[in-house]
Amino acid sequence: MTPHALPRALAIAPAAVLAAALAACAASGPNAPPAAPTSPAWSETVPGWAAAAPADTLSRGPWWSLFGDAGLDQLAPRVAVSNQTVAGAAAALEAARAAAREQRAGFFPTVGVSAGATRSGSQGTPPQAANEFRVGASASWEPDLW
Repeated sequence: MTPHALPRALAIAPAAVLAAALAACAASGPNAPPAAPTSPAWSETVPGWAAAAPADTLSRGPWWSLFGDAGLDQLAPRVAVSNQTVAGAAAALEAARAAAREQRAGFFPTVGVSAGATRSGSQGTPPQAANEFRVGASASWEPDLW
């Protein structure tokens, strides 16, 4: 095997394995879903149930007016004005939670994994090529006794 054929074989191998796995998945299993017994009118058999009547085409205007509450009608415009205040408060709460999670992360071990590959060659006769592969792992933990 030539020095140039090895990297090409290493590049093609994962693609070949993936193609074989996908072909195996496509070839397995039945071609049609199994038949399951169903009742055509199951919801009508339960007292008080009715078929769904979606209302997606209705206007989404003042939906709170459906409740017929005058107090709610007065509060709804105030919420629309204060909505940015609520959004700001929610963002501040999420930032505080993130800061707390960041501080708590120091109580747990830290684990790291690294990998690398280098290919180098020379212009001599015959050309020489060298491959270098590196894999590393690290772990650390500092107990907080105080």
